[in-house]
Amino acid sequence: MTVEEDALTFLTDTDLVVRLTMSQQGRWPTNGETVSELEHKLGECIWWLIILTERMNIDISEALEEFLSKTENI
Repeated sequence: MTVEEDALTFLTDTDLVVRLTMSQQGRWPTNGETVSELEHKLGECIWWLIILTERMNIDISEALEEFLSKTENI
């Protein structure tokens, strides 16, 4: 898989997080166990972010720290 394909897969998973969130809030129909599926997808999205940053030679810890320091100073 290319990095671009991995990014698209990540976006697909984020869409599922939105739908499962809506389901958890009673605003989207589902047939499964919403909470456990949502927990799984949230974990998978974090995993995808780690994979993407590793493949693009970005230190995710540094990126997060920089984001937080800028956001907290606003």
